[in-house]
Amino acid sequence: MKKFAMSLMALGAAFMLLAPQDGSASGLVGKGFKVGLNISTLTGDDADFPGVDKKSRVNLAIGGFLTFGLGDAISIQPELMYVGGGANYEWSTGSTDRKLSFLDIPVLVKYGIPTTGNFKPSVYLGPALRFLLSGEDEDNAGTTTDLKDDTKSTSFGLVFGVGANISSVTLDLRYGLGLSSIWEDVGTPPQEVDIKTAGFEVLVGYSF
Repeated sequence: MKKFAMSLMALGAAFMLLAPQDGSASGLVGKGFKVGLNISTLTGDDADFPGVDKKSRVNLAIGGFLTFGLGDAISIQPELMYVGGGANYEWSTGSTDRKLSFLDIPVLVKYGIPTTGNFKPSVYLGPALRFLLSGEDEDNAGTTTDLKDDTKSTSFGLVFGVGANISSVTLDLRYGLGLSSIWEDVGTPPQEVDIKTAGFEVLVGYSF
């Protein structure tokens, strides 16, 4: 799965380098920034605990993008995004807020649905490389525990969603699915701890 994601990202990077920068349908056709909310959770065999209620977190998502046209309807859109993540755990005697933050680099393949007028919808799909920036657990007493030694610095995911351009305004509703665990292996021999990221993002942006 990791090799597959890396191959798709390499393909997207190749399109970026080879696309002519002339502002036409076969070159750089857009750039801009976006901001919104990420409603995150953690998934996987080791992300849940007996007797503990896991709830989602609401986080900031912000970043920028470039759009390279490959024709009238298909484009490649690499992005650089700061995204918060994690989950809240609650039980009868306390709670823990697992706070994570990432630098995401998704490379999206977009299909623009043909329409007339300024409303231009699209659907998209692509791999994402995630770099963990920070991670900590904070309990209900305010005590924090750094997760640096427990978490991996990089992971891979898949992003898919729908979007629309209304003149210069961009709208996005997407889902990010973790494909690899963000947790370090434990034991001898090493055994994988299966904790992955997931989350919905609602974004609004400006394209120029």
